[in-house]
Amino acid sequence: MLARSSNIQHPSGITIQTPVLVSSFSSKGFRFIKNGKKQQSEAFELIQVTAEALTEAVLLSAYDLNHYYPSIKSFRNFSFAPQVLFIDSGGYETLEDYDFSEAYRHPAKIKKWDLGLYEKVLAQWPPYYPAIIVSYDHGSERRVDLRKQIESAEKLRTKYPSHLIDFLIKPGKKGAMLDINEIISNISLLKNFPIIGLTEKELGESILERMQNIKKVREALDSVSNKAPIHLFGNLDPLSSVLYFLSGAEIFDG
Repeated sequence: MLARSSNIQHPSGITIQTPVLVSSFSSKGFRFIKNGKKQQSEAFELIQVTAEALTEAVLLSAYDLNHYYPSIKSFRNFSFAPQVLFIDSGGYETLEDYDFSEAYRHPAKIKKWDLGLYEKVLAQWPPYYPAIIVSYDHGSERRVDLRKQIESAEKLRTKYPSHLIDFLIKPGKKGAMLDINEIISNISLLKNFPIIGLTEKELGESILERMQNIKKVREALDSVSNKAPIHLFGNLDPLSSVLYFLSGAEIFDG
């Protein structure tokens, strides 16, 4: 078994102990409510309802913060004080497909989104919220190979030293599965990233295949003395999360 507990040191001084279950909020699939001149996502109401219970880790999309949620400063108006906030880059919201697990599928036009807009959100991020920022991904843009993804994530890491980078590895082609052999052959290039992200549905067709692939990546990281925890995106299920944890993943969102 590769299950473990890690301590992640954030530049703000806080320590995040794994395993971590991250409450994730996205506008995708929800309706939109007119709020003055701006549309507000119905998902924001869910944040308000659950705010007092969100004490450890929360994932919000920069795409939503830019287009649908009120200003991040407005979160201070109610009891919203997680230990750390993951800022996703908007790849999920700009993806035309839906996950099988989604209960709601209200259609929404994909608005303009690019790396420049993502960095605009990051530049405005208030210092009182320790953040872990996810490497840039856009669901509708052409995919690039792993080395180019690493180069792009390294630029973010250098530009925002007060945050931690969660390097989300994506397939080189749209609609494809992750190339585990490519990841393993380039494993030494991941040494500067404190968290390595993988998306559940891109790891394989079955739970067993996904477990095996998580195990391979974890063992490859360990072989080069890289203790960065694996963040499994899109999974927060009582059964499968435990199985993935035993396989080497430590952070789960959904």
